[in-house]
Amino acid sequence: MAPHIVGLHDRGEYDERLWLSVDYIDGATAAQLVRDSYPEGMPPHVVVEIVARIADALDYAHDHGLVHRRVKPGNVFITQPESDERRIVLADLGIAHLDDVNGVTTTNLTVGNVSYAAPEQLMDRLVDGRADQYALACTAFHLLTGSPPFVHGNPAVVISKHLSESPPLPGDVRPQLAPFDGPSLAHLPRSPATGSHVVETSPTQLRPPTANQCSADPSHLPPR
Repeated sequence: MAPHIVGLHDRGEYDERLWLSVDYIDGATAAQLVRDSYPEGMPPHVVVEIVARIADALDYAHDHGLVHRRVKPGNVFITQPESDERRIVLADLGIAHLDDVNGVTTTNLTVGNVSYAAPEQLMDRLVDGRADQYALACTAFHLLTGSPPFVHGNPAVVISKHLSESPPLPGDVRPQLAPFDGPSLAHLPRSPATGSHVVETSPTQLRPPTANQCSADPSHLPPR
């Protein structure tokens, strides 16, 4: 398994329930870190590292014909988050689907899932790796700003916003995040006619600006 994907060791069924045996990750999810330590957004250089590692994981999955479909901060685990030795891994790949499968089901229509889902996934159309790219961009936006691109307590409203509204840019939330407004990260272009996002790059190309290119003023960053 790729180094940035939680390892899957075994699977089976017990008492009419499916189970998976995976690596134990001694750390926190990116969602937990934002909620507990960085409510206004994580330090940009950390987001740069997270997105790069998860893009590598998606590269591996897509090369093997898998679509994750649930890329979100809650599925990104980080060990030793305050250390330069931290490990960043993508979870839930064990329940990923083969390429070219439909998008949503009635069991995953929650705000926590639809906040990062691509339009074609929300419209129950066939999805491929580009849906994961869209979700990664939504995840990056959340990590940078402290909240997903579209926020509402009703999943139906969030879906409507993904399908019909122009997504915000990180620089709209915090001006010092303007270097992240380009199409490489946290920018979600779409075709208004189809409701589908327009992403022609692979996850390898979906890269943020480097730490040196990001000129965020440290005084604006939340405390560690």
